[in-house]
Amino acid sequence: MDELIPQTGAELAGNRTFGGDDPHKGRPGEGEVFGGGWEGPQFVLTHHPPADPVAGVTFVRDIDTAITESRAAASGKYVNILGAGVAAQCLDAGVLDEVLVCVTPCCSATAPACSHTPVARPCDSNRSA
Repeated sequence: MDELIPQTGAELAGNRTFGGDDPHKGRPGEGEVFGGGWEGPQFVLTHHPPADPVAGVTFVRDIDTAITESRAAASGKYVNILGAGVAAQCLDAGVLDEVLVCVTPCCSATAPACSHTPVARPCDSNRSA
């Protein structure tokens, strides 16, 4: 990830990702892209933009506008896409040419507790809780 951050020119996220859980909640960098490690133009694809503007964030209603505006804002650098729905729409539009997947260890309600374990255990993502 450290190599990706300086190569990122814009951020494009779906509304659920934008409004979702912050991995930096309660710590420095909360509410900031890459925990405060990156600053730049942010775009959020949504059918329901908020009534009040959000500083540094442009809300767009359709994927074509999102792609066009985020590419222009990126100035030749990467557009970092966050959110499975947005990534799928970009793939369908034929504009997604590289995918970086970050795998995060997880625990489900049926898996052994790993909060006290220094090394996370793998879990079956197909198992329902």
